[in-house]
Amino acid sequence: GDANNTAGSSSAVALTINQATPVVNATGGTFPYNGTAQPGSGTATGGAGETLAVTLSYAGTNYGPKASAPSAAGAYTVTASTAGDANNTAGSSSAVALTINRATPVVNATGGTFPYDGTAKAGSGTATGGAGENLAVTLSYAGTNYGPKASAPSAAGAYTVTASTTGDANNTAGSSSAVALTINRATPVVNATGGTFPYNGTAQPGSGTATGGAGENLAVTL
Repeated sequence: GDANNTAGSSSAVALTINQATPVVNATGGTFPYNGTAQPGSGTATGGAGETLAVTLSYAGTNYGPKASAPSAAGAYTVTASTAGDANNTAGSSSAVALTINRATPVVNATGGTFPYDGTAKAGSGTATGGAGENLAVTLSYAGTNYGPKASAPSAAGAYTVTASTTGDANNTAGSSSAVALTINRATPVVNATGGTFPYNGTAQPGSGTATGGAGENLAVTL
């Protein structure tokens, strides 16, 4: 007051500071399949610029929503959320894409050099997926007037063998380079038979045999 007015006070009126709505963002990304979980990340910023704790949620076809990050190849989303605090409300980000691409397998074929013995001479092959897993392979053989076919050759000649995999849910299909597979001609076992004969004015022939690498009889001349 003053000389003309007594002291006095107003009624108490409300002054409210509302909780801020946080800014919440999620980050996904594109990753190659390698068998390990591929997490996204997220941030939440309060009204005073302070950092708030966030949790992440992942979802995809036949996946989640769940807190654990996916590891299998596929298309997912990640969402960041905060529970807020005394000064900030709860809030969530938009769902953003997180993609795990199928890996390209490492495919190798092994040929070799073999002697002809009448039996098929098979090569071999391996396919390794993005997480180091073994994938099923098929082999294809080719040569002059041979194949390509799945059955290994048995005749002497120069061939190639190629390994292929159809992949799986986490790995693409793939093929190796064609590698050499050679079946060398066998060296036959050749024997001659002579003898001791009495002279009778007629020719006294000997005989001979030749056996091939598969035990087959070969024509001989004496």
